[in-house]
This record gives sequence, structure tokens and C-alpha cells, in this order.
Amino acid sequence: MMLAAVSIPALDPVGLPAPPALFVFLQLLTVLLHLLFMNFVLGGSVLALGLNVAALAGRREAHPIANLIHQAMPPMISMAVTMGVAPLLFVQVLYGPFFYSANVLLGFAWFSFVAVLLVGFYLTYWLTYRGSNALQRRTGAWDDKPLRRLAVGVLTTAGFLWIAWVLTNNHEMSIHPNLWADGDAWRSPRWFVPSATTIPRFLHNTVGATAIAGLWLAAIGWWRVRRGTGEPEAQFGMIRLGLIVAAVLSTIQVIVGLYFLLSLDRGVMWELLGFRTFLGGIWSVTLLIALLLPLGMGYAAKHVRRFSWFAMSAGAGVLVTAGMLCGHEQVRTSSLARIEPEGFSLDQWTVYPQWTNVVLFALVLVGGLALVGLMLHWITDRTATEAAGTTD
Repeated sequence: MMLAAVSIPALDPVGLPAPPALFVFLQLLTVLLHLLFMNFVLGGSVLALGLNVAALAGRREAHPIANLIHQAMPPMISMAVTMGVAPLLFVQVLYGPFFYSANVLLGFAWFSFVAVLLVGFYLTYWLTYRGSNALQRRTGAWDDKPLRRLAVGVLTTAGFLWIAWVLTNNHEMSIHPNLWADGDAWRSPRWFVPSATTIPRFLHNTVGATAIAGLWLAAIGWWRVRRGTGEPEAQFGMIRLGLIVAAVLSTIQVIVGLYFLLSLDRGVMWELLGFRTFLGGIWSVTLLIALLLPLGMGYAAKHVRRFSWFAMSAGAGVLVTAGMLCGHEQVRTSSLARIEPEGFSLDQWTVYPQWTNVVLFALVLVGGLALVGLMLHWITDRTATEAAGTTD
């Protein structure tokens, strides 16, 4: 396939070991698992930064909430990275010619996120170590020094925002081959992809991640309530804060999402809207839920002591995230289908079935998720924790 002076690599002649639709499903499933943790990392760092600013303004109750976010950050980063391996591989399998080309053109910008991630990881450990930890009965050295914590928090948040920026530009480059060449010249690195959807996509990702982080904050509060950790009123205050943050940012997300939608190519937008495609239909249904979601979160914040309302809000948030991923995939396939002169479709792949490998992956995935669930059960089991003498 050719696009002006831009050559698009040919598909791998080895083909796919299963139908493309199966890999699209697995990609969406594994991306959803990845996002549940990644959104806490990105959005949680933003929330913690805001709480640090509140602490500087004299809001002493912001200290313990920020510390809780910092304490959860290292394992959340580990889970986000681990859960991100599978969807990254599926993207390479399905869209290799476009994904690899985007990586090469981003150059050092693409590789920079690895170094930034490592630095951010260690900074979160520093924040964890310097903050109080009720479970370990440890008083933090920075509890009365919010300015120091703010300085490190700014660096950490900036790092995670940079990673989101790089990944956004990588995706924009991969679905717009017409941007690969700047005139007749090829340039690398690319620090900014001049697509109409780059900035709205980045804002959409960032605002959505922070809204989901608000739900995570409420979930941590309920976890502590069920364990009997800390003062109940303080925990319900944290739950209310998380739900209010999620409700407000979900409302803002509707506006940002409309901006993102209108920035799309008109043909791509009309394929996304309505029920013209299967993935677009799923997105359209969940869009209706997304419009009502802020109201549900606000009602849950008002009735903060009713766990059922929080559970419904959190479940709706996960459902909306899954629906948005379907829309994300539809935008990708619609954009690639418009490559001139031939366009790209997943149907162009040749399939050579290798079901043994597919079944093996499914077994490993289910086993791995079961193991993670078991570890979470051990962590959250109050009886086992009390027997170990680690509860406060």
C-alpha cells in the first residue's frame, strides 16, 4: 500500500494464528484490565498533587488521604505495567506495520517513557517512605512538610503525564500514516504529532483517568471501613471526596468527549455514532450510561454510607470505560480504512489457525487473574491480617 511518498510496510506473511475478531476481543479485554490500574497511577498522582496543595493551604485532613494514595501507588504501577504487556502484544499482532512505524518515527520520544517510568516508580517509593503508614504504625517524616512532598509530587505527576502524552502521540501517529512524512522528509524524533485529535485525545485520557482515580479513592475508603481501620468519619469523608471528584470530572469528561468527537474526521465520526458498526453500537449504548453517570456518583456521595450506591457507581464506571475502549478501537479501524488508495482492514490478514497457542494463552490469563484475585483476598482478609499482627 502507498500513500503519497509514504510507504506502509507489508503485512507479516506468517499471518495470524486465529481470526482477527478474537484478537480484537482479547486486546479490548486486556486493555481494560490495564486501564483499571493505569488510571489510578495517572489520575491518583493528580489527586495526590491536589491534596498536597490543599495541605499547604491548611487543610490538615488532606495529609492522610494523600499518604494513602502514595502508599497504593507502587503496587498499582506494578499491576499497570504487568497488565499492559498483553494488550501491547495484541496491538503489535494486529497493527504491526502501523505501530512499529509510529515507534520508529517517535524515536527518542518513544523510548523516553521507559526512563521516565523508572524515575516515577522510584519517586513514588520515596513518597511512600516519607509519608505516615497506619498499617505499619509509622509516622511520616514529611507529614508536617507538605512543601517537600509537593515538590516530589510535581515531578512524579509530570512524569506520568509525559508518559500519557507519548502514548497518545504514538497512537495518533499509528492511525494517521499521512503524518509519517513531513513533505518529502522523514523526521525523528517526533515530540508532537500535529493531528486534529492529539490534544483532545490527551485531555480525554487524562480527565477520564482522574475520574476513575476518584472511584479508586472511594474504594480504598470502603476497604478501610470494612477493616475498621482509622476513624469511620474520616473514611466516609474520603469516600465522599472520591465520589465528588469522580462526579465532577465525569461531567467535565462529557464536554471533553464532545470536543474529541467533533475533532474526528467526519467519516470516522459518523461510523462511530449510532449502530453502523458493532463496536460503534456498544460505544453508543455506553455513551448514554456515561451521560447519567455523574448523577449516580453525586447521589452516591450524598448517601455515602450506602455501599450499594458506591458499588453501582463503580460498576457503571468500569462499564463506561469498556464502552469507550470499543469506541477507541472503532476510531482506529475507521481511520486506517481511509488510507488511500486501498485502505487497511483486519480482513486483509491471512489466518493460519494455531489453536493450541490460543488455548494456552487463555489458560495462563485465567490462571494469572485467579492468582491476582487470591493475593487481593489475602491482603483484604481482616482475619488473616489480624493474625499476622499488622493491623492498627
